[in-house]
Amino acid sequence: MARRVGIRRSGRRGRSADTPSGPRTYSIWPFLVGFLVLAGVGLVGVLLGYSSQSSNRQRLDVPQTTAGTTPEEAPGAAVPVTVPGGAPAPPGVDEVVVDGAVTTFGFVVPDGLSAENADTAVLPASVVPSTDGAALEVSVGCLRSAEEALGRISVTEDPTAVTVVVAGLVPRAGVACEPQDPPREVTVPLGSPAGNRPVVVVAVGTPIPAIAPG
Repeated sequence: MARRVGIRRSGRRGRSADTPSGPRTYSIWPFLVGFLVLAGVGLVGVLLGYSSQSSNRQRLDVPQTTAGTTPEEAPGAAVPVTVPGGAPAPPGVDEVVVDGAVTTFGFVVPDGLSAENADTAVLPASVVPSTDGAALEVSVGCLRSAEEALGRISVTEDPTAVTVVVAGLVPRAGVACEPQDPPREVTVPLGSPAGNRPVVVVAVGTPIPAIAPG
């Protein structure tokens, strides 16, 4: 007689064949796409920042400058000669030198006169203060030759007097002075008004330093 075997049922219900047997999984594609997008944005930002820095560095390393020539360096430019205080120098003056209380006005000397053919000498002159006392009006006469040239006028100012030396180059073999030739008139400024100070003119024949034509 056949034996009937009983089947013991477990208390747990059987799992459906459609239910996954392991932990739940997710697709990685959305994460991968997001990562690639973020990486692309970051790369663009880095490239733009580097480009901006590189551009700025170029402008700093290679400044845009324009070379120019200052008026003093310009070819043929003449620097104006002025007297103390900045006013234009008298006509014919090409140099003004101040040495303490002495102001010397140097005049243009003709090329034909030199130490070989001319002597430095005190020229005859009369000097009076201007109406306002701020300058000296100098009248220069002829010493020996109509070809002599005014070289310099030196003015020494001190509290007691104003002393003037009028010097020139006199040719040794020049044409004699013509009585009808008018004197040369020059006005030179003073450092301070003459006031009551006497004006002393150094006499003809007084030894003085030589004038070097220039």
